[in-house]
Amino acid sequence: MTKRLCLFLFVLASVRAGFSQTPLSALERAWVEDRFEEIVRLLPAAEKAHPNHPTVLFFRALVSEDAERAFTYYKQVLEPKDDSKYAETALLKMAQYHYAHERYTTARKTYQLLQKRYPRSRWVDDSIYLIGQSYLAEGKSDSARITWRNLIKAYPGSLYADLAVADLEQTPDRAAQINAHVPDKLPEKQSKSYYAIQVGAFSQVNNAKTILAGLEKVGYNGQIVEKKVGSRIFWAVWIGRFTDRAAAEEYAKRFILKMTKEYQIVKSE
Repeated sequence: MTKRLCLFLFVLASVRAGFSQTPLSALERAWVEDRFEEIVRLLPAAEKAHPNHPTVLFFRALVSEDAERAFTYYKQVLEPKDDSKYAETALLKMAQYHYAHERYTTARKTYQLLQKRYPRSRWVDDSIYLIGQSYLAEGKSDSARITWRNLIKAYPGSLYADLAVADLEQTPDRAAQINAHVPDKLPEKQSKSYYAIQVGAFSQVNNAKTILAGLEKVGYNGQIVEKKVGSRIFWAVWIGRFTDRAAAEEYAKRFILKMTKEYQIVKSE
């Protein structure tokens, strides 16, 4: 009897272990534990076993180097009738994609859709704050201030409420303040080249300054660099100064990737 019981428990433990090691669960565990390299390694097996599963689509988007393709995958995560556990995060990523491409109204509406569909999402306070940033980028500073006041009232303990407080402490029209501080010349070139992480490039310097201001408030060290492409001028937002590309890429994977996939490693001239 004892031997049979031991055998039963052994088989049960083996079955449970087998379930815990399915391709999908392995991916999900790597995501929870913030092991990006492991996600890349595990994804092919999950794609083979479940090629069109929303979880696979989400992680396929996460590791994709093509922003347009990643956006398509995130959109597909939202298509099934039964919501994926990653649907709300996919919506957040889609909104970030629109914002990075200066589609501020579309970004705001996507953040608002996230709140409507997932009122208890862990991204609610993030999205409220970013709605304010989108309003500001649209030139609607009054709407931005109203949004931030509502955030402070609803989520007083949130990090994003603290950011909203800091924004509200600025002059009444922060957009005008940004316009008034457009640099009239670029910083002098560094004597030694370095690598940086470019998180955006904008046709309007004010948009670059808005992005940089938000990044600096949460601890990033950045700068705005003017770039000329043909006859057009762009203002790029760079984060950090690294002695080699590997160091910049490692930092980006640890600290930038979850904020945005719209980044690239660049070298100063």
